[in-house]
Amino acid sequence: MTQQSQFDAVHKADRRGFWIAFALMAVGVAALVLNSVMKARRGGSGGGAWLVVGALVVIGAGAVMLFMSRGIGGRHQAVAALRPESDVFEVWGAVGLKQALTAEGVADPKVRATQGTALTMTTTASGLELWRGGKSPEVLLALPWTAVTAVAEGRGVVANDGVKPAFVLVTAQGNDLVLPPARKRTGSLMTARLEDVRVVIARLESLRAAA
Repeated sequence: MTQQSQFDAVHKADRRGFWIAFALMAVGVAALVLNSVMKARRGGSGGGAWLVVGALVVIGAGAVMLFMSRGIGGRHQAVAALRPESDVFEVWGAVGLKQALTAEGVADPKVRATQGTALTMTTTASGLELWRGGKSPEVLLALPWTAVTAVAEGRGVVANDGVKPAFVLVTAQGNDLVLPPARKRTGSLMTARLEDVRVVIARLESLRAAA
């Protein structure tokens, strides 16, 4: 995929994410309004307060989804521009990554301790990088392939919906970096299916073995 086509894909995903979030908010608010009207016609009370609270919850959830989607897309585009020679794709840092990065020697790993963190990964024939942030990203970790002893299949927790398929970077220092790939290379709030994770593992392991 060319750099321009990567940018186009990110912009398309960003727009789609916006409209999905907007549609979810609109449907949620419409359902709450309809429910309140129906209760009022039946002589119910307290519907107004419930409507306000429910609408705020729906709008808040939609806003968070939109913010995260745009942040992922902006980072992916920025990293692709900074590393045009690299393969660039989105991953999630599973719960436990913060401790693993600390053990790896990262002084202040700015990732969530109890939730997954959206990250961008770049790979070349010589090594890999993990990037964090938004449209002004920063390198979280850089490793040559010689510092990785294996790329293994594993499982990790990103949110409260259970464990997800992941690949595990086993480092020469004995740390396991558990990274579920995003459902789409350019970023997604969902993680990849097992069969797609195994494709990523095979690709990364071949780079590692060849280094």
